[in-house]
Amino acid sequence: MCNDGIKLHNVHNLYNPYIVKRFKSKKKTKNKEAKDEKYDEENEEKNEEEIPLGSKLLKIKVTSIRLDSLSKAAFGMSRSKIEEAFYASKFRINGNKVLKNPKK
Repeated sequence: MCNDGIKLHNVHNLYNPYIVKRFKSKKKTKNKEAKDEKYDEENEEKNEEEIPLGSKLLKIKVTSIRLDSLSKAAFGMSRSKIEEAFYASKFRINGNKVLKNPKK
């Protein structure tokens, strides 16, 4: 081990002899993670203030951001019922009817 926590490894190949340096320090990543957590907490507080009364904030994980998969997860309904409502033109985004199902 050399100074400053740097390990030197000699790797010899028949064709390419070279030296590999490995920097072993986790201080930077810990500080960065702490800053990210502070930033996330501040954003959550701001988002909570913007939610109107009588509404509910859901955090869901979906594999695709298609309208039918988001609606299924948000409303807790089956995909077939979501498709029936879609084809009956009951879905609107910003006041406009949705024309295609794979709308992202």
